[in-house]
Amino acid sequence: MREGGCSTGSNWNTSTLMPTAPHPLRLSSTILGCPFTSSRPVSPAEGDLECPSSSISVPTRRITGDVFLAKSIPAANPLPRFPDSQTLVSSPYPEESHQLTLSTIPWTYRLLAVALTQLTNTVPTFATSAYDLSFNWGTVVSTARALHKKYEPIPDAVEGKPRSPGSEPTPFPRTTAYVIVFRSRRELPLSPATSVRLGELDSLAHEEAAASGGLLKYWFGSPNPVTGRNLATCLWVDHEHAVGGGGGPGHREAMREAKGAYVGWEVERLRFVVEEGAERYWFEPW
Repeated sequence: MREGGCSTGSNWNTSTLMPTAPHPLRLSSTILGCPFTSSRPVSPAEGDLECPSSSISVPTRRITGDVFLAKSIPAANPLPRFPDSQTLVSSPYPEESHQLTLSTIPWTYRLLAVALTQLTNTVPTFATSAYDLSFNWGTVVSTARALHKKYEPIPDAVEGKPRSPGSEPTPFPRTTAYVIVFRSRRELPLSPATSVRLGELDSLAHEEAAASGGLLKYWFGSPNPVTGRNLATCLWVDHEHAVGGGGGPGHREAMREAKGAYVGWEVERLRFVVEEGAERYWFEPW
């Protein structure tokens, strides 16, 4: 089941992930699944679209702030291949209109996007556990490093070519992706019809976000059948794309239809920093 909810602009205190004011939050965009945030102002037509101030009663662990070593963690085996086409399936939606166009992002981010096809949760409590401890980030980073050692870019092509035997590449450059983490708790039970409709809206919202460019990865889990808790996340190539990835008509439609399906939600905004050499990585708020 796809997640849904509301994303907000400056009304959120990102250090506590709680509203900074007691009045209802004015929505600047809507997401279903990954919170495709937008900094655009609310239009008059959307003036009545408000979400009550919201929190989630189940405790959530924040990022640890630790620096993680990836040097000794094996890369994915076998290494993922570059796609034969110009696009990459980077979300649960395989349709071409949802895919990442590789030619629109720099070479290093292409490597990271291909490595992110291996992303998976490592604990069943991903919806409430610390984000940096809930996924196989070490494998992702090691896979990006291995791809960098194996391939070099081809001018005017999206894929790479194998490096010449004995050639030693420069170190993997320091790379930062912008992350949005959307934790939610939905009403239980959710009717089958509502579930189907939320899935349709999620697909439309993701298609719009993918078309905006720079969306490296979108992942969502399945809601806990007892608590209704879930997590969805997306990684963007830079801050500009992360902030401006929402706001289309699909998001506005989702805003209207999904606001009653959720008891609460929280948004985390993080930087995923891969150090030069891709032997260490960490997460930090932004």
